[in-house]
Amino acid sequence: MADEIDSLDEIKKKAKIVAEATGRDEAEVLGDLLDDGIVNHSNDNSKDSLVEQLKEAAELINTVQSINQDVSENKVLNGGENSTEVKVETTLEGDIVDRAIASVHRKAENIKKIALIFIPVFLLLTGGTMEGIGMINIFGGDNSDYNGEDICNPEWFYDEHGYSFENQLEVRYTFIDYQYCNIEFISGHFIIQLFYEDEIIDETRIGNQDFTNEISVEHTYLNLEPGEYHYRVEFHTVDCEDGSCEHGDEYYLPQSNLITIDYNEPIYGCTDIMADNYDSGADADDGSCEYPPSEPCEVAINNHYRGHVADDVEQDAILISFKVVPQYCDEENIFIEIDLFQNGYAENYTYDTIVMGDTDTDISHIFDNVSIGNSWIPRITATVDGEQKEQVNFWGIDIEEQEPELCEINLFWIAIGTNATHASVGYDLDCGYDDNDLEGYNVSVQFLVYELNGTSGGPNATGPITYDTKLHFIQGWVEDNHYITLTNFTASNATHYDFYYYAIWIDGNDESQMIEEKWLNREINP
Repeated sequence: MADEIDSLDEIKKKAKIVAEATGRDEAEVLGDLLDDGIVNHSNDNSKDSLVEQLKEAAELINTVQSINQDVSENKVLNGGENSTEVKVETTLEGDIVDRAIASVHRKAENIKKIALIFIPVFLLLTGGTMEGIGMINIFGGDNSDYNGEDICNPEWFYDEHGYSFENQLEVRYTFIDYQYCNIEFISGHFIIQLFYEDEIIDETRIGNQDFTNEISVEHTYLNLEPGEYHYRVEFHTVDCEDGSCEHGDEYYLPQSNLITIDYNEPIYGCTDIMADNYDSGADADDGSCEYPPSEPCEVAINNHYRGHVADDVEQDAILISFKVVPQYCDEENIFIEIDLFQNGYAENYTYDTIVMGDTDTDISHIFDNVSIGNSWIPRITATVDGEQKEQVNFWGIDIEEQEPELCEINLFWIAIGTNATHASVGYDLDCGYDDNDLEGYNVSVQFLVYELNGTSGGPNATGPITYDTKLHFIQGWVEDNHYITLTNFTASNATHYDFYYYAIWIDGNDESQMIEEKWLNREINP
């Protein structure tokens, strides 16, 4: 217990010395020392930045240099004309100062207490490391021409990256002097050790490297088996320019994180099942597939038909139909053109369409209002990418002049009415039986009355007692009623008469047509 108390008292003394030298709070310094034994701001969250830590280190060095100046000029301590020189080897590596006082040369007995104070200060700040890259004379010397601008302390930084791709591992490594001291050159070599499941399986040396301030190297490992890898990089300096000297300083980069190589070894071959040399065991196509010679696209035109619509020879519309039968034309566009022409003349009527792939397709088309003429020839042409695959001509077909469509006069309605003094007939004539735009005709309508059994011809003809005639132009189908009335035909006081109705016209073929209606032996009441 006494040893522990003595140790704690010693730490408190050291904390007080460091606090006075750096201007820090004594409690904060003590917390650092109790935390990990090093004055590295581990107990001060406000000092996380490397820049801030470097500033603290610089302030410490300035303080020591100031004290050194007082000591060097104190002739009492130094013994007359003598001076005191204290050299400190140091570098800023990681947190703050990573080097300690390498040697203290004392000429006077009275300087021992000062040396005993400052040696622990720097050891505390650095954790006790004694390796160094450069020398800084902070206490001066007998012939010192110290100038702060002439001093450079290289601060080396390691930057590494490892990349894996399938069965490859690429190591990229950079060695950088962040102080950029512009040293003439540094000579040395790198060693990359590759570990597989914590055992070294390869060691690569990259030698004869001369550089200033920074250098980057890289190396790629090929054909690695699946597993877990990591690597470590070393840099070894050489103390002479020709490389014949022993190694100088050595720098070791900590091992990298684990890098997993996990892949399925590809089996190359032809992976297209349609190929002649298909390899069922391959999982990576190597472009070696071989195929049978491709068959050329062929097109046939079958099931030819051409004719008048509804088989009406008087039609001027021609129906053409056929079947397109492609073969080996998968994913092809087949251009189909239908032409209608007369022998010796260019086509007058054209229609086109597209058929895709190897599907059989029925095609039909009607050419309407074809001009009157003999032997209109249908021609079918099939092409693929401008190359003609098939062409067929059908038998010719004639287009005759069509007879004009004529309407027929029909008697839609008729009725007769009589009394003691007169007789009337009502009627409705139409051209056709439905609405239409057909050409009409002039129709003559007659209403006649005869004595009973009277006639208009023959040796005993009596002729009609009386009659009346009207002329109508009948066109289309119209609901319109007309009337004719006969009077003054009962002078003989007869009680029965014969009545006749006639509609007469000349049709479109210049032929006479007639409609007759009659009411015989009709009684007239006096």
